[in-house]
Amino acid sequence: MTPAEHARQIDKQEFEAECAAIRRRAYARLGVNASEADQRVKAWLAKPYERGSFNLPARIAAKAPAEPRERVKPKRLKHGSKHTVAGTSLTLRQWADHLGITYNNLNQRIHKLGSLQAVVIRYMAENDR
Repeated sequence: MTPAEHARQIDKQEFEAECAAIRRRAYARLGVNASEADQRVKAWLAKPYERGSFNLPARIAAKAPAEPRERVKPKRLKHGSKHTVAGTSLTLRQWADHLGITYNNLNQRIHKLGSLQAVVIRYMAENDR
């Protein structure tokens, strides 16, 4: 036996001894006799396996396939809706161009500040400095 194999065997034996000691302490703390617990586990494992059964649902006659309905596409507007702030009505893209920021940046600011009016007021106040 090589020294490495011998060391592994010693480690395995020490581990088994530690596990047994831990198990004894746990049983003592729980107030359970180790032999009773082992017997309960062995009795549970000795129970015969009973194959389960499933209650299948009653067979239902298939319906005739429904005629496909014609899909109605929602109408898209050619232009975005106008938003009025301080008497000026522009779409969000136009507001972004007017403020000199990107459309994405405008949407982020609206989300952060809560409204287009708050964005415009804050942007104008920042640029007046």
